[in-house]
Amino acid sequence: MRQLKRDVPGRKPVAVVYYYYDYALSRTQKPIDIASSLLKQLYSRLDKTSHPLLEKLYTEFLNSGIRPDMEMLYSVFPTFAPEFDSIFIFIDALDEYTWGSFAEVENLFHCLVNCNMKLFLTSRNVTDNFRKKFKKCRITAFTPTNYDIQLFLEHALSNQELGTDFKKEIIDKLSAAAQGSY
Repeated sequence: MRQLKRDVPGRKPVAVVYYYYDYALSRTQKPIDIASSLLKQLYSRLDKTSHPLLEKLYTEFLNSGIRPDMEMLYSVFPTFAPEFDSIFIFIDALDEYTWGSFAEVENLFHCLVNCNMKLFLTSRNVTDNFRKKFKKCRITAFTPTNYDIQLFLEHALSNQELGTDFKKEIIDKLSAAAQGSY
């Protein structure tokens, strides 16, 4: 990300924002939460201290207690494009998305791409259909290796009061059982 900020020529700042789908929270990570997080990050990267449309939405929210809907949030994204030379958005672990219809997420991604934002998606499962839907996005598929599984298990067990031999046995058996499941 630092390299993107450094290597993109221009007079305006470059924005790099990020959203991670956490498997432990995947059932509560809604498209509106993703959009809100991305907007908050974009706002924090502005050189100026105000953004009239965002301030208006925030004031309306404070007065009414009603959160802006997706259409309202969609209307804010295009206002950021002129503020930056480039906007890079990384959506990590997309395969962990499980909250309802994927169509809402697709609409968000298309909104971002249509605002001339560069969208990078990571997922373990990348199908041809997925690539067709997001032709304008950079997509990277990640496939874990046995070593990745072992590292994860070592980390997960690092704070457990178990003997070294027992931890090794757990790691060996679980990583062997995980083979072919990813």
